[in-house]
Amino acid sequence: MRNVLILDYLNAIGSKNTDMINALTNIVRKDYQTYLKTTQTSVFQTASVINTMRIVSKYISKQNDELLAEAFAWLASRQQQSGQFDEDEKFSKNSLPGGLRNGISLTSYVLIALLENKSAVKLHASVITKALNYVFDQLPQVTELYDLAIATYATLLSNNHSKYYILYKLISRSSNAQNGSTQYWDSGPDSIETTSYALLAMVQAGKYLNAIPVMRWLANQYDGIGNIAPTQGAFMALKALTKLVTIISPLRNNYNIELMYEKEKKSIPITSPDLNKLSFDIPSTVRDLGINVTGVGFGVFDVKYEYTQDLRNFIHRFNLTLEKLNTTSNYELKLKICASFIPKYSLERSNQALVEVNFPSGYIVDRSLITDATNVNPYQAKEIRFGGTSVVVFYENMGTEKNCFHTTAHRRFKADLKRPAYVLVYDKNDPKLNAIVEY
Repeated sequence: MRNVLILDYLNAIGSKNTDMINALTNIVRKDYQTYLKTTQTSVFQTASVINTMRIVSKYISKQNDELLAEAFAWLASRQQQSGQFDEDEKFSKNSLPGGLRNGISLTSYVLIALLENKSAVKLHASVITKALNYVFDQLPQVTELYDLAIATYATLLSNNHSKYYILYKLISRSSNAQNGSTQYWDSGPDSIETTSYALLAMVQAGKYLNAIPVMRWLANQYDGIGNIAPTQGAFMALKALTKLVTIISPLRNNYNIELMYEKEKKSIPITSPDLNKLSFDIPSTVRDLGINVTGVGFGVFDVKYEYTQDLRNFIHRFNLTLEKLNTTSNYELKLKICASFIPKYSLERSNQALVEVNFPSGYIVDRSLITDATNVNPYQAKEIRFGGTSVVVFYENMGTEKNCFHTTAHRRFKADLKRPAYVLVYDKNDPKLNAIVEY
């Protein structure tokens, strides 16, 4: 079976190694009848052969539809009333490779074999429906990552978009490595197989960009001579990588991007040789941009833009007050600043709240005169910026309590250009949560 997937992968990436492709094609054609003779022996073996034959059919002139129909019918006859598939008792549980076991994982494995074959979808629709219902009923109790991954792919093959929440549940249990550049599912010795099913599920759902870190992790599992262990993991990894590469390979690119803005139209043809990044500048006067893509291929279209915004026009998520205190000198500016968070729900707090004070032109802050005015939630740190013309006070968190501090600045030089100064408070992790006051 591995020869079939290697052949399929080489064709998917547009390999120029014709000698290897021809050799593998001959091997696959010779082994075709042998594969078919191994059906109707066990549930797993029959489903595996059906999976393989779907790929083999690309490389043979005529397939044995009668034997395949018999294999489908035999599988259907092994379904239990509940909809699940279990291996025959005469085959020990140890005969199931990888993370497969009776119940939801083997049922999902059979479902995949049926759903990936168009003829089976038509002939055995009731069998597929019963199996899907069984899988959906079992999913809420699933805790094993392997079971969740294989079941997620099986359910997405049914094109039931309402079940995408299962994919998000699977993604939420993934692990990251290499500073987030790779993603995988840690299920011990079955990690490669589990991650392969997760990748298949993401591709089936059209999450191609999200699938790239998963692809990297699987590719990294191959050693210097192209081997990956264990055998079932190797089979599934090749299948998953091939399915993704078939879609995103730039070798099949043949599409056109049309940009429409103001009264202009710009046409950008993309073909296979266009593997480098292409960039275009759009006039700064453009406020509406239309994009139309036609053809076949894969690419990432990224629109980057810059703009300014007036925070005074936004809904404030902090209460912020500023009070000028009396001083004995016209050259001294003493401020009392208080801030508190406005929660949307009970007990919500802002994490790492920052209060930034900008002083009028000509004023320099006195570092020693920045002090807490309340002691409920004292600030954790302070930072003087821009030569003393600004100070930032850091709070570890901030709730509805009033958080106040004093700060003092002195006028050190005369400024020809006078303009308003401001105080800004915002959440470091979510800067959209803010408030601003001018003075």
